[in-house]
This record gives sequence, structure tokens and C-alpha cells, in this order.
Amino acid sequence: MIHQEYNLEPVNWQAPNTKNVLKVVNDSIELIGVHNKPYEELIVRFEEFYTVSYYSCEDICDLEIRGYEKHMVDLAYEKPDLIEHGFRPTKREYQTDNGFIDLMGVDKEDHLMILEFKSRQAGMSAVKQLKRYVDCFLDNKDFVRGIIVAPAITVDALEELESLQMEFKSMEPPKEFLKSNKPSTLDAFF
Repeated sequence: MIHQEYNLEPVNWQAPNTKNVLKVVNDSIELIGVHNKPYEELIVRFEEFYTVSYYSCEDICDLEIRGYEKHMVDLAYEKPDLIEHGFRPTKREYQTDNGFIDLMGVDKEDHLMILEFKSRQAGMSAVKQLKRYVDCFLDNKDFVRGIIVAPAITVDALEELESLQMEFKSMEPPKEFLKSNKPSTLDAFF
């Protein structure tokens, strides 16, 4: 991407599959980017430079991405004791008028449990979202347990959650679900 000193948008950017070549021409260095469909050619000439470095990168590790809520829900569904002993999951992605509940189930005393998963630190918006889901079951005769499952929660969100008689369970996104059968290497970016 080529930026100028003003504005946030680049004045030019090269699309994926652009072939980049670096050439030394007299006392300057040219970076040439060529894209075939549609045909575009961009030449950037550097006439004044202070240092030039070149690195040959070799990708020797598998790509690892932070886990997603779906991976956490899958793990809780397969290993319900991670939530608590006696938890029995019943439904995933249960649709309500207020959105989709990540996971529903019952505890060992058959109380309905509504679980909202967050792959990062949960905040007030997660508490409000969970409350909307629990409110969908106000006509339920038994107590409905609302639980946020996340790696961490902010102090104000935890206070609000507890004032609503809801709970927080700590869970890290599982990394074992993230290994892809189709490995990504640095070659995909060049």
C-alpha cells in the first residue's frame, strides 16, 4: 500500500496475487508490482535511502489463531463437566426474539442454564446480551441460570452480573480445535 502524509486511505494498493520485484537501477531502487487481472503496474522508485535489508523468511510452524466462541461451545458441549459437574447441554444456537443463545442446558437440579460465550474478556455488553436472553424465559416457573463463559470479565461487568444473580465461568478458547487440515504458509501471502 502506498500512503501519503495525510488521510488514512492509501493512494494505491496492490491486490492479492500481485507479483513484486525489486531492482537496483543506477543509484536508486525500484519496487515493481504487476497484477494481471486487471492489468496494473506500479513502480515505486526510492532515490534516497538509509539502509536496505532483505530477509528470506521460512515458515516452519503451523498457523495458530486465537479460538472462537464456536470452539468454546463445541468444547463445552463435548465436555460439559468443564462448565460444572452435572451440566447437560441440550441446544446450541437457540433462536430467541433477542438473538441466538450460544448454548442451553440443565444443571444437576434440572434448572435451565443459558450460556453466553465470549472468546475474549467479557464486558458490560455481554452482561446485557445475557440478560436479554434470560428475560425471554421470564415465564419459566423455575429459576433460570444465566452464565457468561469467557477467559476473563471486567470488574464492572462482574458486579452487574452478580447483581442480576447471574454467574461467570472462566474458560480459555481451546487451541486443539484450531489446527486446520489445510496448512497456511507464508507463501500464500507472496
